[in-house]
Order: sequence, then structure tokens, then C-alpha cells
Amino acid sequence: MQRAAPSAEPAVPSTPAQHGRRDRILETATVILNAGGEDALQMKELAQRADVSLATLYRYFPAKDHVLLAITLVVNVIGTLILQRANRELKGLR
Repeated sequence: MQRAAPSAEPAVPSTPAQHGRRDRILETATVILNAGGEDALQMKELAQRADVSLATLYRYFPAKDHVLLAITLVVNVIGTLILQRANRELKGLR
């Protein structure tokens, strides 16, 4: 049986429960990536370990690359916030 092609645009969570599912998916993906690298990240396993249906996973992340990009964006934002804080603290030392 062939799986339907995923939609081009990921769904945007609008409720706390939806945000929770999306966050859980990203947290689980991060654990998998840390343990085994990009090749270890398989969508079916990710859905199972994040306790979401495969359809839910594909609703938020139509492809593995969407998961990887979302994690990259989160890491980038966190890194930016850390650098901004460090910069403010250094300015306070002058």
C-alpha cells in the first residue's frame, strides 16, 4: 500500500495540546539524533517513540528534513539568546 504524498506545508500548532505534541516530537527526535545520528532518525520510529500517530508526525513535519530544520532553528535561537546574554554581561563588566 502506498502512502499518500505529504502536504508541502507543515501544519502550525494552534492549541497548547498541539504545541505539546510538536515539542514532544522535536525532543524525541533530538534524543534519537544524539544517540545515532541522522541515519538513525526514521519517521515511523520517531512517531512511535514520541507517542503520536504517523499522520500527526507528517502533519507537522511532512519530511525528515522538516524535523532536522526545526531542530536546527531551535538550536540557532537558543545560541543567539546565549550570545546576547553573554554580550550584555560583558558590557556590564566594563
